[in-house]
Amino acid sequence: MYRVELDPVDVPSLNSIYGCVGGVIEAIATSDKANSSLGLTECVMGTYPASALPETAANEVFKYVAGSANTNVFAVNTGLSIGNTLLGGIREPNWSVGGAGNPSATSGATGIVWDTTAVPTDRFGVGVTDFKAGTGSTQNNALQPRLGLNKLYKARYHATSTMPTSLGINTQSQSVAGEVRFRLNTAGGAISSRLEIPGPNSNSTGSGTNLSADFSQVITESLPGTGCANPDKNSTWVTSGRGGGWYTALLSSPLNPDIHPERAATGTDDQKAATRMPALSGQPGFGASGASDRDIVAGFDAIKSPQWFLIGGTTTHLDFFHKNDGNFRIEEVHLYEYPQIDDGGYNPQNSTFP
Repeated sequence: MYRVELDPVDVPSLNSIYGCVGGVIEAIATSDKANSSLGLTECVMGTYPASALPETAANEVFKYVAGSANTNVFAVNTGLSIGNTLLGGIREPNWSVGGAGNPSATSGATGIVWDTTAVPTDRFGVGVTDFKAGTGSTQNNALQPRLGLNKLYKARYHATSTMPTSLGINTQSQSVAGEVRFRLNTAGGAISSRLEIPGPNSNSTGSGTNLSADFSQVITESLPGTGCANPDKNSTWVTSGRGGGWYTALLSSPLNPDIHPERAATGTDDQKAATRMPALSGQPGFGASGASDRDIVAGFDAIKSPQWFLIGGTTTHLDFFHKNDGNFRIEEVHLYEYPQIDDGGYNPQNSTFP
């Protein structure tokens, strides 16, 4: 059994226009040789109050606050871009990491700012920030947050931007805010849970009857920027000409005996997890000095989408996205750990699983 947690941004349109949450499962092949067969036998959705995850010092395992001493915290910033030429309908990427033409990050007393304006309009640009425990650029493994058994993790990010989030006040030649991702990575980066808000690509106004327009309004109100309607914010960071607020990413620990119940195991939950997930369970836990795939890394991504693609071998352009740029600032990151919410666990019917 796999758990996915979501804390949406409580903007007005989410409640008044199209306030629903849906579940999606995807099977993705990332190369020609990747194949899979994925079956969904059951999906159960539920809710619990935000008060079940209190943001107390006792639950906090990591924090970054702009302008503070930030003892044993550092950020790794990487700017890269991806060029895409369409050759016979196939997208051919070429990568560029760091330097001119890529997103750039600056750190100061008010936070970490990602600027994507240098990325050409025919390339994807991605500004990546990973927050880690340590000093300078050296991770302190003994202090790095790590997966625990049957745990739930909540990361709270405060982000703002000076970019407009609505196309209604722009011409085609002016930029709006791009896409953002607030994420938690673990298992050596193989597992990621994130809150992803795409950039606006429509100036439609939600009406409750047009699904595309409704989503567009939710995006406009959720993105950090001058059109943001996020009611959960810190007035220290949200000032004149700058909008945004708090955003939440949730991660259920994959160290859980409910995963792979077909692998027979007995004993405590720890012993079952060790049998069913031996590779991850065997990695060093919190407090150990060795490197570990159980590290939990809170991260943020600022994404610029290309306006067009060039069809290979021609001068023909394929329009893709409205002009967009990132000028996103991360002011705070807090990571909390809790016992897994009791949702009944794995309870198969007509099954021989233990």
